[in-house]
Amino acid sequence: MVSRRRDGFSAPATCPAVGLDLGYMLDAYCRHIAIEGAHVRQSQVVHHKLRDQILEWHLLPGAILGEADLAQRLGVSRTPVREALRALEREGLVAITPQRGAVVTDISISSVSQLFQMRDALETYAARLAARQGELEVFEQLATELHQVHSRLEAIPVGAPIPDELHLAHRSVISRFDDAIRAATRNTYLQTALRDVYGHVARLRRLSQLNPARTRQASAEHIAICLAICARDESVAAQKTGEHLRNSLRNVLAALVQDVTALSAMSTELDLGDLVSEEGA
Repeated sequence: MVSRRRDGFSAPATCPAVGLDLGYMLDAYCRHIAIEGAHVRQSQVVHHKLRDQILEWHLLPGAILGEADLAQRLGVSRTPVREALRALEREGLVAITPQRGAVVTDISISSVSQLFQMRDALETYAARLAARQGELEVFEQLATELHQVHSRLEAIPVGAPIPDELHLAHRSVISRFDDAIRAATRNTYLQTALRDVYGHVARLRRLSQLNPARTRQASAEHIAICLAICARDESVAAQKTGEHLRNSLRNVLAALVQDVTALSAMSTELDLGDLVSEEGA
């Protein structure tokens, strides 16, 4: 027996061999796919929300992320929460253990040193590629915007806090600058690696807000990198990127340990190589 379905396709009402209703099986399968798709979408939403809260320091290192509590607060089941936590674990933002469950990872001296070693390898090479093959119009426009933000930063009296609005403007143009460099590499593997690294960098950038002088310095460093890219000078672009990373590392370590005099000893102990030099320490 053949039945006519609403979509216009003909299908046997039952499977002669086993007597199953194929229409029912198809409907059940479609419902299963719809439920799975809803879970995927929910897990992505939960992942983005938790990730943003971690990067913005609303969820502090060491915070316990209970599945049941998060599911209740976010109005979802535990399944998308569990999937989101696993995704955050893969990114290194959450640690999951049988004893404590999911916990926001600490920012340790060791993890920071490893991150900056990776940044040195990836970002200096990416800067070279951007200088070699990046779209000049894009970087010239970014140079203009970087100069505009830097002028506003320089206009703030020394010792005065930087307004939140200006912090946001600075972070926005830096984020677009990072995106432009990543796109200019034209290398999907390098772009993926940079994207993963930038997530952790965004978390550390909140520490730089504790030091307005460092924010101004970082702004000037990004201008120097951008101008080197506009000049198609690969060597200078890589050099300025390396200098920026060394200065950023010193600032992050200082914010973590609150003792600048200890940085040299820590750098030697951790074998950070060329990332931390004695010059300017």
